[in-house]
Parts: sequence; C-alpha cells; structure tokens
Amino acid sequence: MIKSLRLKIFISLAIIALTPLSAFASTGTIDSTNKYAWGEKLGWVNFNPTNGSVQVTDSGITGNIWSANYGWINLSPANGGVKNDGHGNLSDMAWGSNIGWVDFSGVKINSNGVFSGTSTTDSLGSLTFDCANCKVSTSWRPTVASSGGGVVYPSIYQVTVATTTATSALITWRTDYNTTATVVYGTSTAYGLSKVDQTAATTHSLLIDNLTPAASYQFRVKAVLNGITTTSSNYAFTTLANPVVSITPTVTPVSTPTTTENQQANNNLSYPSGTLVSDRGAIYLIIGQTKLGFASMKAFTGLGYSLKNVVKGNASAYSLSKTILKSATQAHPDGSWIISGKVVFYVSASGYIPVPSWDIFLSNGGKAQYIVKANRADLKDKRPIASPMTANDNRL
Repeated sequence: MIKSLRLKIFISLAIIALTPLSAFASTGTIDSTNKYAWGEKLGWVNFNPTNGSVQVTDSGITGNIWSANYGWINLSPANGGVKNDGHGNLSDMAWGSNIGWVDFSGVKINSNGVFSGTSTTDSLGSLTFDCANCKVSTSWRPTVASSGGGVVYPSIYQVTVATTTATSALITWRTDYNTTATVVYGTSTAYGLSKVDQTAATTHSLLIDNLTPAASYQFRVKAVLNGITTTSSNYAFTTLANPVVSITPTVTPVSTPTTTENQQANNNLSYPSGTLVSDRGAIYLIIGQTKLGFASMKAFTGLGYSLKNVVKGNASAYSLSKTILKSATQAHPDGSWIISGKVVFYVSASGYIPVPSWDIFLSNGGKAQYIVKANRADLKDKRPIASPMTANDNRL
C-alpha cells in the first residue's frame, strides 16, 4: 500500500515537472484593479470593462477595451488585431469606430505581466501605460517551454532619448532582469552601427556619438539574458543643428542665503552674473560690474525670477545701469542665463552662447537658480547663435 502511494506521488510529480511552463500562462486575463491606461485625448482607457472579455494569449490579445471619451476599441478586428510574439512584444492594430486604428507596436508585457510603453493613433494622440496613475497587468506571462524547462525572455520598457547634441544622443531604458545592453542605430532601419555595454543591469544608458548634425537616426535596443535576446521596437531621433547643444541640467534645490553669501555681499565681493541681491529694500540683478533694477514686482516675476533666489547684501560697489527691467515682455539683458527647450544660453552682446555641458556651465560661475526661461522677446531677438561655451570662457 505504501509502495503504491509512493508510486502515485512520484508519477504525479513527474507529470507536473514535465508540464511546459507555458501551459500555466498560455491564456491570461486583465487584473480587476490594474486595468487603466491614459491618453490626453482618449481619456482613461479600461482594459477590463464589463463585457469586454479581454484575453491575452501567446499569439495576441482579443476582446474589447473602453475609452472614456470615444467608446469601444476592438483589440481583434477582422482586418487587424493586436499580436503577441510570445515574449510580450506587442504589434499590429486595434480598431475603434470613433478613433480609427490604434498601433500597439510600442507596447510590451514584462515578466510580471505589467504593460509598458505607448500605443499611437492616427489623429487622437497616444495611449500610455507608464503615467503616474496608469497600470495595466495580466495573469499571462512571457514564458515559453523548452526541453530543460521554462525560458524567460527579458522585457524592455521606458526607452527614452534622454538628451541630444549635434553629434551625440544618450539612450536610456529599463529591463525587468539584469541584462547586457546594446543599441543598434543608423540613418535608416538597416542600422549598421552598434554600441554595447556588457554590464548586466536593469537600468541602461548608452551614449552614441560621432553623429552627423541635423540628421535623423533610427535605432533599436537589445537585452540579452542567458543567451536569450529581446529586441525593442524601432525608435527615432534627430540630432541638433551645429553648434546648438542640448543639455539636461541637474537642478539642485535652492536654500536660503548662507552666511558666506551674506558676508560676500557685505564685503563687496564680486557676484557672478545672474545673482539677485536685495540691498536696502531694492532688488538688483547683477550683470558683470553693474546692477539692474526692477520697475515692479510684476516685471520681476514675469521675467522668470523668484524671491527664493534673492540674497541679502550690499550692492553699492556695482554701478547702476541705465537699463531698467520694467516689463515681463522685454528680452532678458546681456549677462543672463536663459533656457529654451533643453538648451541653456548665456546672453551676450555678440550673440547667444550655447552651453554644451553642465560642467562647463559651472566652470563659468553658473548656478541652477540663475537660469530663467526664455520668453518671446528673447526668441525674436535677431542676434546670432555664437560658438559653444568653453571652460572659463573669456567672453563672459
């Protein structure tokens, strides 16, 4: 009797061990809580609505989802249908009678069943799975059977072109497992060039350089885990026209003035251009060896300045400029640091000097709190774009 029971248990365990892992996840449903994606025009999109009957399989997604603003979207229409390659990489189209085609080629399902990425429409913008309150998850898993058990395919998500310059681009992305990183890129989808990082990680960042200014590039990223490769959808970016260079500054919180800063003012030591000094009730903008006054608080705030960046001190050593900052619509004066898009410029009489890196910005006395947003008057100014700033640039 005991031998017979042991034999039954052994046979049962053997059957479980030989069952392909995909058999446990070949069909999945959408979670009853984590079921919403977001589109600026589409509104909230529910992937588990009543009577939607959404199912995720190794080959695709079927059923219907519901847009708060445009109604039903069919995930498996007759002439399309969202496809799944079995690894969680989605492709092809859904259809909504009030929307048109919805392309899911930018969407993935990771090893935890969580959707990521963005789907796009022809005229109603995109649908994202990555916003702060978005989350769509499924009981399906991207696991397939092999002779030795389950083979897990790594998922790629949050692919971003973090920064671009005239000759380079920084590509970042994440994976759900520690994988190596590869970017294949080129001026067409034939690619032809690649950059590789063999360090296994879940957060990836690769700088591709020696690019041509003002050129369009196509790229894909790849993740390799135990010899298994996942390749992303195609993405694109365009390099900047030379010499304007894009940077993403690391902005540090601005604290109240320190004792050293106040001593600097009281001892009449030099302030870098862009410093705001409060002297006996008046606020001045320090530019070189001069100080500029503001006609009103409306002009002060309208030009992008903030009271939290003002230091108290003695500005008597600086000569008073004849220029008065009296309107929020006037261009920022020479000596200002302005930002347009992701490009920081120093305003000089000879032109706008673009800043190629944060280190160079700091080497020229720049601080995050000196940067103000460019306004329409700055953008209409016809002075030229100068050559990029260098370390300790003598033009300042």
